[in-house]
Amino acid sequence: MPHNLAALFYSPDGIAPDQGLWITTMTQASIAGSARASFILAEHYHKTDPIQAAEFLEKAKEQNYEKFDHRFYQEIVALRERMGG
Repeated sequence: MPHNLAALFYSPDGIAPDQGLWITTMTQASIAGSARASFILAEHYHKTDPIQAAEFLEKAKEQNYEKFDHRFYQEIVALRERMGG
């Protein structure tokens, strides 16, 4: 899955994770239809940018309907509750 690959990106020094590249790759996966990538981005942004987090969470919910996964839906609901809504 794209979100697993994104976790492997590191900065040029080969040691520190490259946060910018990770976000770019996750965003591309989200755009390509990955509900899990959208969800992970919602988790990533939920404390620093609640509006963007809510947008990614809604996208994850919509993307999940295509191949509905009840357990994943429960994760979406739980994150929405943690976000206060």
